[in-house]
Amino acid sequence: MGRVDRIRTVVSGPSELLLSGRMLVWAGALPVLKRVVPLSRLVTVMAPRHRRAPDAKRTQDVVTLARWMYRTRFLRDNCLERSLITYRYLPAGNEGSLLVLGVRKGDDDGPPGHAWLVVNGVAVHDSDETLEKLVPVVAFDLDGTRRPAPAPLSARRPASPA
Repeated sequence: MGRVDRIRTVVSGPSELLLSGRMLVWAGALPVLKRVVPLSRLVTVMAPRHRRAPDAKRTQDVVTLARWMYRTRFLRDNCLERSLITYRYLPAGNEGSLLVLGVRKGDDDGPPGHAWLVVNGVAVHDSDETLEKLVPVVAFDLDGTRRPAPAPLSARRPASPA
């Protein structure tokens, strides 16, 4: 499947085109907002407001559009911005989802902090390998309410047999 065909599967009508436009507006605003608005307030602002009916395809489209936006040369890939935009546009049916912020364990390479979104128990923009190197510090539910951070991924896995 070519690039145009992949785009057509996600942006298949006016609704998805409008969604893409709204997401791009937030993508332009977030680099400034995250520096001037306290994080808890920013999460409240970005919390999903106009929730549509549960829709697995819409959820996947939101995740895909956010991923694509941050792969362009116009937007610097930023985990907090990408996660906040995805978080904002999640449809209903994802009530157990969490926006999680964490820090890197030990002396691992990479930025000291990371943000990720968990939808239906699965991190949507990150691999398990990436998350194993992180310790969750705080989480927010879809109402923007602060929740206890989930256990680190490495602590949730059963120990491998010796």
